[in-house]
Amino acid sequence: MKTPICGICMNSDMLCMACQKKLDDGSISEADVRLARAVKTLASTFKVLDNITIKKVLEGSTIIVMLCCRGDRPKLVGREGVVINRLSKMMGKTVRVIEETEDMKEFIKNIIHPVPLEGINVVYSTDGENLKVIIPRNRNLPMSELSFREIIKMVFGRNAVVAKA
Repeated sequence: MKTPICGICMNSDMLCMACQKKLDDGSISEADVRLARAVKTLASTFKVLDNITIKKVLEGSTIIVMLCCRGDRPKLVGREGVVINRLSKMMGKTVRVIEETEDMKEFIKNIIHPVPLEGINVVYSTDGENLKVIIPRNRNLPMSELSFREIIKMVFGRNAVVAKA
């Protein structure tokens, strides 16, 4: 299993100097540490988790988004969602697993799934570029709009609003 922290830190309550430096300089977050340790705990029950790679963990007010390598999402969700449900209980928030992508549109599609994405507009204002994410009128995001905006800000450095078409 590969995570943002080393194997020693996953099994310890403290961080080694290298992982502590990553935490201090902002390359990893407390959420990265907590989630890596939780997945390590679950790996004793679910052996399939031994072969996954967690790239980054993003924590919003009501949700945690875990970015993993392509092909690892089914392993992290588990049959009938058993792994992700246990992980959500351990973390105290809903955990969503997204396979990493460099494409903003693909990322947003994945994070709002199963809600279809109608479009993304870039809106220019005095405070910079903002994203306007358009979803169907009769649908709601699978998370709070605040958490969605927080995650988009962390990943793309832009403010986002959700509009219904």
